[in-house]
Amino acid sequence: MRKLIYVFIFLFSLVFSLTYLHAGASGSSGSSETTSRLPGTEIQTEQSDIRLKIREVSQSLLGKSGPYLYLNGKKYINDCSGMVRAVFDNIGIDVFSEASQFPSGTNGVEIIYKTYRRQSWQNSSRTPKTGDLIIFNNTYDKNDNGRWDDKYTHVSVVTGVEENGSIVYIHHVSKGIQRYRMNLNKKGIYMEGGVLFNDFLRRRPSSDNDRTKYLSDNMFFAYVDVVGRP
Repeated sequence: MRKLIYVFIFLFSLVFSLTYLHAGASGSSGSSETTSRLPGTEIQTEQSDIRLKIREVSQSLLGKSGPYLYLNGKKYINDCSGMVRAVFDNIGIDVFSEASQFPSGTNGVEIIYKTYRRQSWQNSSRTPKTGDLIIFNNTYDKNDNGRWDDKYTHVSVVTGVEENGSIVYIHHVSKGIQRYRMNLNKKGIYMEGGVLFNDFLRRRPSSDNDRTKYLSDNMFFAYVDVVGRP
């Protein structure tokens, strides 16, 4: 009987974590299961001081929640693009430097992507470096039309690559700043053999039984190398 109780508790916890997950450009919810778990062995793709500094600053923000971020005396909106802006301001790069050239109402993710579009790529065989960004689409219904046609809805910072090829990234979700994973070689796979490959980035309505399209790999749009910009 005790074993059956433990099994029930485990299954209930797993279903709960798979159902109530979501990420968006300006406030989203994330997996409580991955919040407290450190990533596995990470292969640092480039040991440059500036990229390691980006990783260090991003990790220092883990767990930060609330409407604002405070870093080095500056105040930032605590959403996904606000977190990225805070991290890069800390190393002397203003990722919003061309914001004034965009139409009013353009969100921060689109501004960042289009500012550095020449340094972006969508080829999954090219491994990103520590300090690169990941741009996601469709993490929420930005235009509120019920369709999967929402570009530039989320951004995160790459902090390393695991030995199994999973990209480890840090970003803002509704529960605060957290560490997630994405593995483009494990399409549609959340967990396999006890190993988590792709965190959930969008809430799955109870009416939708197809969970695979809400994973990190399904939301992926492009990588962006801000540091390597000429």
